[in-house]
Formats: sequence, structure tokens, C-alpha cells
Amino acid sequence: MAKAMEEEHIHVSTRALSLAGNAITDIHIAVELKKFVNLAEVDLSGNPVAQLEHYRNTFKKQLPWLLGLDRTALAVPPLGLPWPAFKNPAASDPQNDPSAYDDMQKHILQFVQQSILLTLEAEPGGGQASGVDAVSDHYALNASMTLSLTCPEAAVSTPLRTAGGGKGVARSNDVIREIVAFRLRQTEDNHNLVLGVKSQKVAMGRTQVCARLERWLYPKQFVASHLLHSSSSVVVLDNHGCGPDMVVGMVEPISVVTLHGVMLWRFRNAGPSSGGGNKTAQAPDLMDAVVMKRNFVRTLTVSTTEAGRWHIVNDMVTLSPFSGRPMEPEEQALVGAVETNVLLRDIHECNMLFSPATNVHRIMRYARTFKVPPPVVQVLCQNVRSDAELAVILDDVTGLGMDIFEGCASLVGSDPLLAVFVARLGNRYGITPDKGAEMVRQVGLNWDAVLQMALANPSTN
Repeated sequence: MAKAMEEEHIHVSTRALSLAGNAITDIHIAVELKKFVNLAEVDLSGNPVAQLEHYRNTFKKQLPWLLGLDRTALAVPPLGLPWPAFKNPAASDPQNDPSAYDDMQKHILQFVQQSILLTLEAEPGGGQASGVDAVSDHYALNASMTLSLTCPEAAVSTPLRTAGGGKGVARSNDVIREIVAFRLRQTEDNHNLVLGVKSQKVAMGRTQVCARLERWLYPKQFVASHLLHSSSSVVVLDNHGCGPDMVVGMVEPISVVTLHGVMLWRFRNAGPSSGGGNKTAQAPDLMDAVVMKRNFVRTLTVSTTEAGRWHIVNDMVTLSPFSGRPMEPEEQALVGAVETNVLLRDIHECNMLFSPATNVHRIMRYARTFKVPPPVVQVLCQNVRSDAELAVILDDVTGLGMDIFEGCASLVGSDPLLAVFVARLGNRYGITPDKGAEMVRQVGLNWDAVLQMALANPSTN
């Protein structure tokens, strides 16, 4: 069976596999499933193999990424550490909402995005400077820059297929030659100190930085594009946090900007149109485009060297292998909008930065593990603060269908969180939905208070 699934090329996309009650006796099945690299759950209950002494340990060793075996978790208990907090571009009150950007942070982000990234993406034309030449003045005279690769696979490489899934890449020797040269430049100048690699070609000074920008990231033969995570980090260092007695400000206040996202490189002569990766038209030439994608983290140190003018004094870029994939139908239903651009259909924010509250892949995994409808898990992820807190709630509502939650929601004004409270009371304590709704209406979103009422009034059961 495993071999047949491999031949049909569906083993990579398989997330869960049930082989319960099939008289399987050979533990070698764990080895046969090693190519199922995205497999999260396997159910072999009711098979003689499940009774073998080293059954679970064998699966842990052969499939270390497996989360569940026979409807029991293989992974460690969920962590109680709080989830990371991110900025919210939609928030507008920085005085009362720590997730909101203040005016200075917004201005710095606008400078980075408009004056640097979008300028580097712009097409040449009109007799004006473009690409690296157009951003050189935004780098300080004493600027520095490094490029780091998290692993050898992080450097660009020739894709196996075109953006539309065709096999035309191998037919173009010119394209392959340019990509190989591009890859060698990145590999030779890798500056990853964690891996023990320390390149001697760190760019120092504006001239070298601009030369390295073109050498490492923006060669003229490729159209480059940036897809950014919406929660960029901006830390302004200006001595305001040193207390009320601080009277001497920094000579040159600096700001540290951290961007997470995906970079795309498309061979410039791959079709009649050479537009950037942000276009949304499904043009025929985009289907045949030779596209390379890599996740990146970019940290820019911005200095105010003149009144009202910013310069980049340090630019650190880290590339890692692209981790995106097209969403499954159930995942797409949670996101809502459907990406029509063939270049972007496998790029999502959850593949750019670890964000448990919005990661669609994690939401689906929890939904399968606890047998809870994905929309319910999605609502909970936006309102809890840790894996442990989420697991406790999901354990209380395990196995409930969407119709149960919708029925509970109709009793509490369609409030999704209150509906979960009512469902928890019913599933865990046997309290009727009407009684549960009455209890949560009295104390609101305070589970401890609701729980005290449930324990103090057993007659409500």
C-alpha cells in the first residue's frame, strides 16, 4: 500500500493514515512509512503489531515527526510557555494597546518598505536609476552587511518545475548557468557563525554593501520580490527608556527593524513580461516562469544621521529553505481569500513566522488530534495564550460536532467563546445547554467563575 501511494505521489501530502483492524503483524511498517514526511497521525489499533514490546519506541525512532499513534499522543505534553506576541497593523491606539505601532515605528517601516524594498523590486525604465543603484544613497557611508545561510539548501538552486508545474526548466542552459553562478556567490560568502562558517567577505562601507546586495540578493538577471509577514518588529533606541533623569539623548538615535518573509527570484528573460512577483495576473508567461523561493529574516539598523533623514548602518540577511506549500481545502476555508497568482499560491504568513494564534497548519493538526471542528480551534487560538491552555479546553470539548457549538452559540447571542464555555459545561459536567448559557451570561468570559458555579450547584446537572 505504501509503495502504491508513493507511485501516485500522494505520500508527501498525506497527514493522517488509519490502518486499524487490518491484521498487520510486521513492525517493518514503520520503515515503510518513512517517506511520508508530513504524516502526523497513524492508527494501527486492532492489529497484532500494536502488541509488540517495542512498538511505540520503533515508531518514535523511525518517524520522529509523528505526533499521534493509535489515537494517543507521541509528542511531549503541551508547553505552558506563553505564545509570542506580535504587532497588529490594524491596531490604532498605541497608548492602550501594546500591539499597535506608534507613529515613529510606522514612519520607519514606511521608509524601509517604500524606499528600500519596493525600490529594489522596481523595473528599470524611464532613464531613472533602479535596483541597487536606486537605494545606494539610503545606506550610510560606514554601512556593513552580511548574508547567512541556515543550511546549504538555503542557497538558491534550480527548481525542478516551473511556477505552473511544468518541466521546462531543464531545457534552458542559460537559466541553469545563471542560477548556479548565483548559488555559488551566496555559498561562498555565507556568514553563519552558528554553523562555524565565518566569511571574510563581510561588506564594509557603502560601496561594498551595494556591490554585495547585487551579488547576493539582487542580480540583474533576476526579478526579486519580497512577501512580508504583517507583524514586522521595530525597536527605537533613543534613551527614552532610561528614566526621567536622563537628560542627554543619544548622539544618533537608532532603530532596529526585523522583517520576516519570503523572497522570490524569477529569471528576467523567462517570458514576454518581466513584472515582479507581486503581480496578481495569471499571465501565461507566469505559468512558465522559473521561480526560486526562500524564507528570509532581515534585520536593518537605521540611524537618523540628519534631521528627517534615515540611513541604514547595518543590514543582516538570513536565508532558509522555503517552507510553504499550497493549502488544503479545509485550511483554505479557514483563511477565506483564495490566492489566484500562481507565484504566490504556496506562500502564507504561517510559513514566514511562528505564530501559534494564526498558524493554519497547527490549527488543523489540533482539530484532527482532538476531533474538534477547525473553526472552533481557530477561535480558541486567537484567545488563548499557550499550548497548555489550548489543550485543556480542547480536551473538554473533544468529539463535539459543529452542530453542537452552533446550538450553544444560539443561546448566547452567537458569541463563539461563550458557546465554547457552554459546550465545555455540557461535555465535561453534563450541564444542559440552557443552564450552561444562563451561567456564562452571569459571569461572562471567566472560566474559573463558571467552574465554581458548576461545582457549587450540582443540581444544575
